[in-house]
Amino acid sequence: MTIHINIEQQRTLCQIAKNFIVSEQCFCRKKTSPIPSTLRKHIVAMRFHHLLCSLLSVVAAADGNGHHLLQHGLKDGNSYVFLQKFPLEHTNNLIFHTEVLVCAREGFSTEDQMLLDDKIDSLEDFVELEESWWSSQTANCVEFGYGGSSCSDRCCAVPHGDSETHFPLNERQAVISNADTTKKSLFLYGSSGTLDGESAYHRLCNQKCWSNWAGTDYNPLTNNCNTFTSTVLHCVFGLSEKKPNLGPSDMVTVTCDKCPGLRGRVDVLSS
Repeated sequence: MTIHINIEQQRTLCQIAKNFIVSEQCFCRKKTSPIPSTLRKHIVAMRFHHLLCSLLSVVAAADGNGHHLLQHGLKDGNSYVFLQKFPLEHTNNLIFHTEVLVCAREGFSTEDQMLLDDKIDSLEDFVELEESWWSSQTANCVEFGYGGSSCSDRCCAVPHGDSETHFPLNERQAVISNADTTKKSLFLYGSSGTLDGESAYHRLCNQKCWSNWAGTDYNPLTNNCNTFTSTVLHCVFGLSEKKPNLGPSDMVTVTCDKCPGLRGRVDVLSS
């Protein structure tokens, strides 16, 4: 039997799993000496919630037109997805460069995970994070950025070396040389239960997705760094592609039907 699960069904099932865990925790606390079977049941419930939500993030990853159904990812996802924004030098804060940062959840303290999860719960498109918070965060991230160059191979203008795959969240650095990195701002877009930074890079670059992201594909109006981050956010992670006041720097709305390898419905097969 093939089951199609939409986003509302996904959220309902995840909430049922969470409620199951809460009831088990309450039951355990009422016992002065929980028996082993109760503890085992509690552990199974926690594993059930984690696996269910991870599985359903795949199930709801895309509809038949290639447009992702998940808008903010799953709370308690394995990775957080951020956008860093810089004005370009000598442009009077009128032209901007953006990059996506994908950071492992385990790089944040429990308290900071709770803070980010709470923000995701009430998220509409994105939320700006206070510099006083992110400037002290050293969680390891994968940096996704794009710029023009003379290279012509797929994703040759998307650096993916050691400095990009070991990028501290509080780093004031960009893949281009004319970004004013002293004026970095950071925005939270959501989380992913199935994709880490490395997997996302290969999902983007192992095929054509909107563009080949070669240096020679760059166009300052129609295929720039902000078109690139829209593609990563929307077509790879299924998040919003709306941006924080980029003005003329971001005038293109990407469509994920130009990412043929990401198109199609994902089904759960049950026996």
